[in-house]
Amino acid sequence: MHISDKLRFIPDIVICRSEIIQNNGIYEAPELIIEILSASTGNVDKRFKFDSYFDFGVKEYWLVEPLGRFVDVYVDRKLWNSFHYATDDVYKILSSAQKERIVTKMESFTFGSIELELKNIFKGVR
Repeated sequence: MHISDKLRFIPDIVICRSEIIQNNGIYEAPELIIEILSASTGNVDKRFKFDSYFDFGVKEYWLVEPLGRFVDVYVDRKLWNSFHYATDDVYKILSSAQKERIVTKMESFTFGSIELELKNIFKGVR
């Protein structure tokens, strides 16, 4: 994705209109970018890319935290929702307050009709 002549990123997942895709990249802001956080990329994804993407005009930005099993959804630089997931064995030992934060499905702000099962997002994460 070409944000400027000197700044280019390759997001983990991009959802955009097909007409903005060119042979050598994307030059317009996509509707949704998803980054999977890791120890090596987490700070860059949360800070530098966060600001760069929204400056570029991205509407919605997801930060997926595999180890914590949550997805933070940002719209216009503001946290719109935080979706937390727990496996059955973990759910059993959570407090009532913690259980209230757990959900099985999440949705997109931009694409409200898209509903995702969190168990599928975190499948295979240990």
